[in-house]
Amino acid sequence: MYYLVQQSTSSALPSGEEDLSPTQRIQFFLAEVSTRALREIYLRPFELACRETESPAWAVMTAYNRVNVLDFPGIHASENKYLLNTVLRNQWGWKGLIMSDWFGTSSADLSIKAGLDLEMPGPALWRGDALQRCVAVQKVGISEIDERVRQLLGLINKVSASGIPEDAEENGNPTEEVVGELREAARNANVLLKNDTNLLPLNLSKINSIAIIGPNADAPVFSGGGSANLRPYQHTTALEGIRNALESTDSQVKVHHVIGALSHKLAPLLGTKQLRTKEGKPGFDIEWFHEDPLKNINAERVHYTHGTHSSMWFIDNLPEHLNPRCWATITATYTPEFSGKHEFGVSADGLVDMYLDGTKIIDNSTSPTPGSAFFGTGTTEVLATVSLEANKSAQIVLQYASALSAREKGIPESEFASLVNSRGGCRFGGGPIFSVDEGIQDAIEAAKGADAAIVVIGLNNDWESEGHDRTNMSLPGATNQLVSAVLEANKQTIIVVISGTPVTMPWASEASAVIQSFYGGGESGNGLADVLLGKVNPSSKLPLSFPKVGLISFDLLDHGLTEYQRDEDVPSYLNFPGENGKVVYAEGVFVGYRHYERLKKDVLFPFGHGLSYTRFDYQTITLSGSIGNDSTVDVEVALQNAGQFSGREVVQIYVQDVVSRLDRPTKELKGFAKTALIKPGEIATVKIVLDRYAFAYFDEWAGPDAKDGEGRWVAEKGEFRIIAAASSEDERTWTKISLKESFEWL
Repeated sequence: MYYLVQQSTSSALPSGEEDLSPTQRIQFFLAEVSTRALREIYLRPFELACRETESPAWAVMTAYNRVNVLDFPGIHASENKYLLNTVLRNQWGWKGLIMSDWFGTSSADLSIKAGLDLEMPGPALWRGDALQRCVAVQKVGISEIDERVRQLLGLINKVSASGIPEDAEENGNPTEEVVGELREAARNANVLLKNDTNLLPLNLSKINSIAIIGPNADAPVFSGGGSANLRPYQHTTALEGIRNALESTDSQVKVHHVIGALSHKLAPLLGTKQLRTKEGKPGFDIEWFHEDPLKNINAERVHYTHGTHSSMWFIDNLPEHLNPRCWATITATYTPEFSGKHEFGVSADGLVDMYLDGTKIIDNSTSPTPGSAFFGTGTTEVLATVSLEANKSAQIVLQYASALSAREKGIPESEFASLVNSRGGCRFGGGPIFSVDEGIQDAIEAAKGADAAIVVIGLNNDWESEGHDRTNMSLPGATNQLVSAVLEANKQTIIVVISGTPVTMPWASEASAVIQSFYGGGESGNGLADVLLGKVNPSSKLPLSFPKVGLISFDLLDHGLTEYQRDEDVPSYLNFPGENGKVVYAEGVFVGYRHYERLKKDVLFPFGHGLSYTRFDYQTITLSGSIGNDSTVDVEVALQNAGQFSGREVVQIYVQDVVSRLDRPTKELKGFAKTALIKPGEIATVKIVLDRYAFAYFDEWAGPDAKDGEGRWVAEKGEFRIIAAASSEDERTWTKISLKESFEWL
């Protein structure tokens, strides 16, 4: 499933809109983008998935925001006839189903006419009485509804062919093959950014001890938040992965773990590592009731859930017989790793209190206040601090009342809960807390006493999630202070940054080894350990540029827009965050590396960058074929492994239009391929195929209907440079090809 069109970056809301619900707020935004940028940058990935493939996507999801293109000013994506009908279905010839994002439908008649097949979720808000009324007054024809139903039945038939029962329970499939694939994916989530002194891979024969430091070292950081967050059958942290790797080699290397600094946004989530059920299983017990068990101790349990992840949204993952108006008792045994102060926190789309060893420590039911949890429909997190002893277990009990049952206490139910008839949601977390000075001093001592230090820092699914934006690109809390202190204490320090997007690294010049570890799923810790210890040679590349500073600070929903930390290097500097609910994509096609290269701006790490434990010499580049509507150009690049480790390389092909009628980026990535494993001294050849799009730009005034501004793709006659590179800044070899006659298409 693919998401069309991308949501706009956050923009300031106009005066008077602060009372809108979170769902309404995001639907207010208007993304104003030129037709050329829309086609070349934002629609092109969807065109690849829906048109330029032998296996087109089965479904496309529309975004919440409005889009301003051509003669469709400010039309919501879910009812944008130009995007859904003209482009997607007619020009691209796509035959799949179009659905809205959750509550992303904005009309009954216009969405039907535009081609939106399915309103999500059910029960529908628009496609019930409102649609019947539109039919009655002849604003919508039965034939138009029939076409929407036809698309829905088509998807049902495709999905039913899988043989998976419609009402089957969710379950894992941790076969050896699946685990192997997940581990390979986790390995490839790691990009080696720096290795100046060849500190990596770690040579265990020369190391007696390792200090593993940082807030993300032993935290369940495996995915982004919101819809990106899944429940893996298991998760290995960086600490666990390194320990697993050392045990598998019978290594005598000692591992010392300290947190060093706190970086959480909300109380750190708890799961299978820290919690145990009544029967001793990893995780926690959830017992469901149709009446308040605190009022009736004999209340009948109507359902049981085994929980493994302490952020839970009870929407469609519970049986139908469990009423939306319900209560739950969540029970677990918590065993702390460290002695001292611990902080716990709870929030809910509903009501929730927390008890520790029988004593209520958190009351988030008597007077809950609205907060940002659960996309703005939940309560503010309430915190409590207690003292615990290491390895001494304590019993945690949460008493939860669903969003609908909150009315029992006279508290209005959330908009979301009323819309989906939801059972609400609950989030709880906890962990040790300490002062900045205490944490950093512990880290310094650990680093000084070890032969090598690995500092694991970054973000998590509270910082990076749908429903909100990061307010800046800095690492949270005292993270930067921690890194600088450890680097000074031990020069043999490796920095691992776990995040899904760039962060600023003011200490980067002092670090000899840095790994960007993108969210790697359930096997992330094992995959990282494989890279650190040299079981695999890293070969991944950055899918985006890391700016040197890149600080843009804003607070969208609370209108904290009086002060900005802005960096002129960021492509959207002159037009972010927008005005009056409108964000103008004034950078046009000059986004990412196109912007930095055009303005000759230095970056911290360029697009496509990623080192290896070996070195590759690019030797030759050859072309065959021709540029045409029905022809392609084959690019073959030969390269030699000139180092001492076997490895793989991602060869990137950039195309530069030497002379163009329109203003174009200096060069653009048009293809890439990863080699097979190349042994030291061996030569390998990769082939990348370039089609007509690799040489074209979109001219919105081309074609027979130029007066309408719809435009055409244009491959303009002239000379093109074909560049083989190891990153957008690391060009290795190039050749050229010419097009004798221009041609265009749509």
